[in-house]
Amino acid sequence: MKVLVVSGFLGAGKTTFIKELVKRTSFAELVILENEYGQVGLDGEALREQKLDVWELAEGCICCSMKGNFAASVLTIANTLAPEFLIVEPSGVGLLSSITANLKKIAYSQIQLLAPVALVDAPAWRGLMDEYGQYVTDQVQTAASILITKTDRAEGRDMESLKKWLAQLNPSAEVIDDYRAQPSSWWGGLLHRPLGQVEIPLPPAGVPALESVAFLGLEADAIEKVMGWVESLLSGQCGRVVRAKGVLTVQGQPTRFEVAGGTFSIETCEAAPEPRAVVIGTNLNRQNLEKIFAPAAVAVHDS
Repeated sequence: MKVLVVSGFLGAGKTTFIKELVKRTSFAELVILENEYGQVGLDGEALREQKLDVWELAEGCICCSMKGNFAASVLTIANTLAPEFLIVEPSGVGLLSSITANLKKIAYSQIQLLAPVALVDAPAWRGLMDEYGQYVTDQVQTAASILITKTDRAEGRDMESLKKWLAQLNPSAEVIDDYRAQPSSWWGGLLHRPLGQVEIPLPPAGVPALESVAFLGLEADAIEKVMGWVESLLSGQCGRVVRAKGVLTVQGQPTRFEVAGGTFSIETCEAAPEPRAVVIGTNLNRQNLEKIFAPAAVAVHDS
């Protein structure tokens, strides 16, 4: 079983990339191991829309508090399902160096590690560096391929600065600013490029802690109500919201909303088993969050 880790900070587009990877390498037999931040998962359902076999690990991060569970899950998948490929999507606050080091401990003849991938959000990276630069830096330094996402929302000067910074931080990595335009050979190569003898950077100390609040039972009778939620999350009245996402039904149509890097999206989606949302950030104002979503939903978990 070959293991590919696809990392990136919260909202960088990891799940979107994995869906594209599956589409471009449809010949491959693979399983997805999903580690979401918080106790209510959403990305696993998005991947199951493509009829994928998805394993989920929640309530912790596989780079630290869930190291043992993560290693055990990888070994279980290798020995029971034995797929040709395992795609690991860590939490956005996962340290790629720690995850890679943990995987190296269990690599043997049946488990081969592939060169990892990191996604960087072009319009958000500069703002993230002040508070969460340790996460982004660790992911970039450890990756063999760095994929810049959301380039259509970034200014030209910011793109130039970002590429220069990436080259200085990890000169040996390939940097791709439009992965969808890559040929089939590139996509196939991601699944056949071994990790090799690379130096894994030491995990950074003192990374800032994030908190999350999750809600079940979301209801909205019009898309304008969902827009109101998003605007409130972006306004700052709920604290520093780094990432938020949710699924619900609006006027009979399954709908998904996302907030990341100061931007948002609202789009239709496949029906979700249960309407829900999660908000991730720092200094979250739980009282204001409950006012925004109530009486449509109930806060069921927080961390």
